[in-house]
Amino acid sequence: MSAEQTFRINDEWFRELVDLAPVFIWIADPDGRCMYCNRARLEFTGRTMEQEMGDGWNECVHPDDLDNRMTAYKSVVAAQREFKVEYRLRRHDGEYRRVLAHGVPRVAETGELLRYVGSCIDVTDRKRAEAEIQARLRQQGAIVEIVQNLALARTLEDVTGIVRKGVREMLGADGATFVVREGDEVHYIDEDAIGKLWKGQRFPIGECISGWAMLNRRPAVVEDIHNDPRIPIPAYESTFVKSLIMAPVRSTDPVASIGAYWATARSFSQDEVDCLQAVADSAAVALTNNDLITALERDRAHRYLDIVPHLIVALDREGRITMINKTGCRLLGYDEPELIGKDWFRTCLPRHVGATVGERFRGIMAGERLISDYYENPVLTRQGSERLIGWHNTVLRDESGAIVGTLSSGEDITERRRAEGDARRQQEILQRIFDNVPVMITFIDQSGQHVLVNRQWEQTLESVQK
Repeated sequence: MSAEQTFRINDEWFRELVDLAPVFIWIADPDGRCMYCNRARLEFTGRTMEQEMGDGWNECVHPDDLDNRMTAYKSVVAAQREFKVEYRLRRHDGEYRRVLAHGVPRVAETGELLRYVGSCIDVTDRKRAEAEIQARLRQQGAIVEIVQNLALARTLEDVTGIVRKGVREMLGADGATFVVREGDEVHYIDEDAIGKLWKGQRFPIGECISGWAMLNRRPAVVEDIHNDPRIPIPAYESTFVKSLIMAPVRSTDPVASIGAYWATARSFSQDEVDCLQAVADSAAVALTNNDLITALERDRAHRYLDIVPHLIVALDREGRITMINKTGCRLLGYDEPELIGKDWFRTCLPRHVGATVGERFRGIMAGERLISDYYENPVLTRQGSERLIGWHNTVLRDESGAIVGTLSSGEDITERRRAEGDARRQQEILQRIFDNVPVMITFIDQSGQHVLVNRQWEQTLESVQK
């Protein structure tokens, strides 16, 4: 073996020079075995020169990158070309850092390859910064696309479809949901995810993170669902979700929220939170521009009416049904679509009262009659039976004050009136028995006063007085 092939660095001045360099300096033989590395490399790996020599320096290369690194090295040896290769190198604390190696060949006068001399720099932070910049640019581009698409949205389905797809692409999320508020509940109406979430389900608004974002009017950031008391863990056990961001739609009075989910616990940048909120704000504009918020609020009000135990019905000026709640549908025996638009007086009232009540209604619409605060009349069910309803009524007016219809709340008092009639008849029977008993009967209160006497008592008292 020649003196050049048994190369060693012996010059003290050269050692000091390369040890002062802030980058890793190395020398390797044509087979890729380490011949020397400087102090920066040794301090980075926490190893000694002896441990790094030969094939030892490969021990700190990430196992998944080792073959690629050696292939890149060997591919340039035959051609004696310089090379660059990026790989992960384990630091002394166990963290793998991404480094960029650059080597140049040293060739003897005879053309023989003697060694490669090179350097390595830690590019982890630079790569991370580049990735963040690219992510930010991607997010900004995605926001522009989402905003443009939302500007063309005309239905709630359009909005939710644009949002759930756009959010996943924008943030690289594993899932996205669109949640609307329905009174004291939230309803997960749409989702796009790698696994099933909660589409179609409803939860109390105070017991889920989407409700928290609406009630607090600000985004909810959860880096680990197991370390956040706002998360109802049982609801997440069957899902992939480990972390999430939830943003409210419309900050003044949120009507919905948008969620983004990840399958790993992770931290979030402020840019990611701001991007999701920007999409939520754009969704609020789309909903407002298309009167969809009004529709959501109307749907919310309708759900309130559906849980009321009384019949609720709204009529337009022509007496056509414009709204009826579930209680009313059940009582009358119809599905809601079968009643909407139908003439109330012809469809739902018995013939013997329909004409009279209809005439009174038309007088109210014409302003010729005052509406009665309380009124009783029977309704006709689909099966042909009649139910007596006690109505509380009010007129509906438009912005100019003109009457446009009525809203009525009706209680089924059939059984009550029947019970009252039975009680009255029983009272009459008892009264006849009481009056016809051939003995004197009286009831006296605690003060000794007679409060009730039967007819025999009255007749006897009259005879005594005579």
